[in-house]
Amino acid sequence: MTLKTPRPEFKPMSQSTKTSQIKEELDYRAALSDCFIDLSEACIFNYAYDDALKYIELATHFFNNLAGDLSSVRVETSLRVLANLLPDEWEERHAEPAGPASKPVWPSGMKGGAGFGRVNLNGKRLIKNEGGGRIHSVALLSQQLPPPAELVQAVWESGGHIYIADQKSSPLQRATWLRNLARRLATCVALHIDSCNLIAAIAFNSKGGPPVLLVNHPGHMFWVGVSAADFVVNVRGSQLETYWTKVHRGAKNCVTIPIPLLEPENLHLPEADLDERKSRAREILGVPKDAILIMTSGASYKFRPLGEMDFLKTCQEILEAVPEAYLLAAGVIEDDRWRDASNKLDLRLRALGSLPQSKITVLHQASDVYIEGFPFGSTTALLEAGLQGLPAVLAPAECPPPYGTDGVALDDTLERPASIERYKLEVIRLCKNPAERASAGMKLQRSILAHHTGDGWRRYLTNALQALPPEHRLHQLQKPVRTPPAIYEYWCDFLGTQGPTRSILEDRIFCAFSLGLRPKITPMMKMVCKYAKRLRGGGTIPLPLLSLLCNYCLPLLPLSMARVVFRTVKFFFLGGLAGRMRNKLARLFRRTNDSQSHFEHQYRYIQENQRWLGAANQVASAQHEERQRPEHRSGVLLAEEPAE
Repeated sequence: MTLKTPRPEFKPMSQSTKTSQIKEELDYRAALSDCFIDLSEACIFNYAYDDALKYIELATHFFNNLAGDLSSVRVETSLRVLANLLPDEWEERHAEPAGPASKPVWPSGMKGGAGFGRVNLNGKRLIKNEGGGRIHSVALLSQQLPPPAELVQAVWESGGHIYIADQKSSPLQRATWLRNLARRLATCVALHIDSCNLIAAIAFNSKGGPPVLLVNHPGHMFWVGVSAADFVVNVRGSQLETYWTKVHRGAKNCVTIPIPLLEPENLHLPEADLDERKSRAREILGVPKDAILIMTSGASYKFRPLGEMDFLKTCQEILEAVPEAYLLAAGVIEDDRWRDASNKLDLRLRALGSLPQSKITVLHQASDVYIEGFPFGSTTALLEAGLQGLPAVLAPAECPPPYGTDGVALDDTLERPASIERYKLEVIRLCKNPAERASAGMKLQRSILAHHTGDGWRRYLTNALQALPPEHRLHQLQKPVRTPPAIYEYWCDFLGTQGPTRSILEDRIFCAFSLGLRPKITPMMKMVCKYAKRLRGGGTIPLPLLSLLCNYCLPLLPLSMARVVFRTVKFFFLGGLAGRMRNKLARLFRRTNDSQSHFEHQYRYIQENQRWLGAANQVASAQHEERQRPEHRSGVLLAEEPAE
């Protein structure tokens, strides 16, 4: 076994332009990632395979939140080496099926975490949309909570099982378990996993067994395991998504299987029944019957202003131009800006917080127009609204895909507004033209039905399965191309100060100690840090001291004490010590939503609805018995997944 360690492709920049600064940061992080891969390879040569995987995991973190490098040949190569070192068999005690005894033929690998979001919702829809021709089982790799009842029911109804990996086993043991489970039971594997799941990437990075599909969920993020898939499944199906998959991720093959959606139950209801549902939904929401209701959906962080792109300001201007209009935003947690805007507009603008799917359905029934938020849109939310017959307005051209929605059902149906001003005018035009709303909504609904539901969706699935090889193959690794500067500049601007570069090396070293490792400062790492003198200046541990600590002093201490010592040194050398002390004390005595990460709200279920829903509950309770009748419940989904 020979592993070649290349020199880092990192050179210091003399230019001070924004593009060159971000490129320098991307090069710096990629070079540091290679240094951690070097540490991983050293562990492999010493037969410390679990430690090697930990270093690979740390190496992937250097690519997070920058949207420049979307996959890494070094990472993929190291994963393949580990995959070939796994034992052929592992004890089957790690597989604990639940449900009736039946041989599953199509397991889907999922990584469960603190909660279930769109990944598991789409997995459930895939099973239902497929139509019962196959048995589906699910393997949960890092499960902490019970899987949602709807997913379990869909699996059981197909004749499959839920398999849960032993959480006490190591990641490599779980990878071996997953590989053996798939080879023993499956005819095809569909990976519905997060983008940096190392377990699945190792499990299927050796040839043989059933063919593997890797589902493209986070199109803008760094991935691992691209080389382990026979095909990458693009769920939007646009030409741009295919280009990104092959060029920016280095995938050899890709197919399109659109996001699976279920045909709405109210599709064939008479107009009178639809009008009655709309009136009842508006009564629940506290919206006048004769108002124009605009809706949008997405997690709070997706609506943060970015330069001139201010979604909230644009909404205010729309509502000022259309006095009879209301705008409700599902998924948005109300802050001071939203509260002030709502008060100025007499509560015609409302942030509803995270809502269960049943309340999203009520919002669909009550609405007239769906508008995509920016600077970061929500594809599934737009498709779900369009499926209900709502006309939609795409995010403006300043919000480029994949941050704005595109796809096989939309590219020939909706035209992207050329600017924020055109976006605003298009929304106003739909608000003032009922006939145009009905026509545009029907056109969009037909297109989504044709591509994302029923026989149309199953044709995509059939074509993908027919293209698969008879057994899993490995492809030659291809070097991916970094995304264009306009893309990673946009994302870096959107994230703001997430993940400061100055301390990125110290942060990863501290994480290494937390994982039970004893990282060393290698000669290559010293060279990279020397080149990055400008990036590391002011606020990092001086390189000689960092080398002295990691290479000579800390190895003499017990691991727990070494971690404490390194954390203490790191704290005192990082910039802004006085300010950080004040912030820590403030958080100690006053915890607010402002101190939380923007991403913490993405799948968080809010137990208490906003104040307008609280008042509307009295109306809902008064009409509870009437709504329980089958003819009144047939259009309301009962799934309780949080909104995207």
